[in-house]
Amino acid sequence: MNLGQTHVSIGIITVFVAIFMLFYIFDNIDKITKNCQADETIKVCQECCKLGRFGMSILVIVLIVGGLTLVACSTAYILLTS
Repeated sequence: MNLGQTHVSIGIITVFVAIFMLFYIFDNIDKITKNCQADETIKVCQECCKLGRFGMSILVIVLIVGGLTLVACSTAYILLTS
């Protein structure tokens, strides 16, 4: 592998890790909200259950923007170093 292919492979791995981590975080947020709605006596996290729909929406938007920023930075890294 030459140097250009190494940079591209590192960038692709970074993008895939960022995407899978976003899916993992969204899945955990979904599980927490379902747990809060299902049983009022057993709560995983009191602060998470108090967020409500608006707080969860803001959290999801911030995570999406962070993921897109990571993807853009990886692309810029590939373009500048290869």
